[in-house]
Amino acid sequence: MSNPAYKEPNANVLDEEKGLPGSGKDADVEVAQSWSLKKFASLGVETGGIVPIPVTDRTNTRIHGIFTLWLTMSVNLLPIVTGMTGPLGYGLGLRDSSLIILFFSILCTVPVAYLATLGPKTGMRQMIQARFSFGYYLVSVPVILNLATLTGFCVIDSVVGGESLSAITHGHLTPDVGIVVIAILAMLVCFCGFKILHRYERFAWIPALVAIVIATGTGGKHLSNQAVYPAPEASTVLSFAALIAGFLIPWAALAGDFAVYMVPEASSAKVFAYTYGGLFLPTVPLLVLGAAIGGACPNVPSWQAGYDSTSVGGVLAAMLEPAGGFGKFVVV
Repeated sequence: MSNPAYKEPNANVLDEEKGLPGSGKDADVEVAQSWSLKKFASLGVETGGIVPIPVTDRTNTRIHGIFTLWLTMSVNLLPIVTGMTGPLGYGLGLRDSSLIILFFSILCTVPVAYLATLGPKTGMRQMIQARFSFGYYLVSVPVILNLATLTGFCVIDSVVGGESLSAITHGHLTPDVGIVVIAILAMLVCFCGFKILHRYERFAWIPALVAIVIATGTGGKHLSNQAVYPAPEASTVLSFAALIAGFLIPWAALAGDFAVYMVPEASSAKVFAYTYGGLFLPTVPLLVLGAAIGGACPNVPSWQAGYDSTSVGGVLAAMLEPAGGFGKFVVV
């Protein structure tokens, strides 16, 4: 028989945000107790929900790890693709593209670095913090915009990776199959959680940087062969500037997520500096490199042919063609 005097713990707890009686049950605890999630947790996958990270779990004092994390995320082909858009998409010369990239990157990296400082203080993911600013229902607007932005980044990354794989096989591997391969590999990394992600990102930037340096070294002799573009109009400058802003500012919606396990007393100045440096220092040179490659494409037939066939992957393969089989390995 049940005891009528017994009350379930926290049965009278109110959901202050909605003004409704709570269920008295912690959904995150119930979910985490399921066998499947316990199994994932044993592999290092995060099983926590939207609740703040407990102070007892926020013990990471390696603040410089934020720098390597942002560095790795930035050292890839995506900034190069974006930089190539200046000459090839907007008709901007290398000088004009570089100046726009530099000045707007200086400005647009600030909100990302600032919001990163809130991670250690609150222990909450960035979009959860937004609930306190926008309210329970209105927060859906930035959440939807964030989802759209992340989807765009994932699509572009997968397409560029797939096209690169297709380019080195001379079409034997179709871009569609390459895109699926890249997407599956990226998905596996996404499920690994904070700790494994930090370990991975600590070293993953090295092969990416080596590949970009080798590609630049083998094809760099053509970078000085820039096409001549007319003086840009104000609308063109602002359009490319908006593209640079759209490349950098969306990171602000994730910035705090990478610092939620930092100790609450972590220096905000250091978190800001490491985030700013980790994003700015690799992004600007790669954007400028992309602008240089894009500006030279019209004057280098093999690069232009590669771009026409498989976009940036084709250009990268053409740049590494003098290296033979090793060049194909570097592209992969």
